[in-house]
Amino acid sequence: MVSSRPAVLAVGAIMVDMVCQVPRLPRSGEGIVVQESHATVGGCAFNSANVLRQLGAPHELFAPVGSGIFAGFVQRELDARGLAAPRFAERDSGGCVCFVEPGGERTMVTMPGIERFFERSWFQRVDASRFCCGFASGYEVEGAGGDAIIAFFEDHPSVQFYYAPGPRIEGVGSDAEKTARINALHPVWHLNDQEA
Repeated sequence: MVSSRPAVLAVGAIMVDMVCQVPRLPRSGEGIVVQESHATVGGCAFNSANVLRQLGAPHELFAPVGSGIFAGFVQRELDARGLAAPRFAERDSGGCVCFVEPGGERTMVTMPGIERFFERSWFQRVDASRFCCGFASGYEVEGAGGDAIIAFFEDHPSVQFYYAPGPRIEGVGSDAEKTARINALHPVWHLNDQEA
């Protein structure tokens, strides 16, 4: 059912997060034994859309699900929550190994997948008139498909852009043209202290 209220467009990633509890991070060349681990679905777009779903807020999860082992896990987790996302067969979905230290600090190693390869034609599926705002993260904007994401928001200036560069702030920031295009959208930036 389509709501008459303006919706939020969640652009970005749905990934498999492999969360590993470790006593400390290994030094270069060293091996550490994981104390506990589990796999879960994650990714900025998924996490945000799942919260919006729980709140009953209108939204659309526009994050690609690929084809492969990770994509199969992702699709099962989406189905279990009643969430839908577009499918594309070109690549597998991405994954992330998250090392969590006893104090709660997490360190991530990302294995990119289809979420870094957005194509402009994919956005033909999106009815921009439904959305008051949308967001994307630096992981996807930094990738080869980042131009397609930015172009969607350039083409639809009535959709307020929220941008969370996250740990990829320097990677995106090193591309002066991409950064200028983002700034021209007058986005609402989401930054932690280190990123700021």
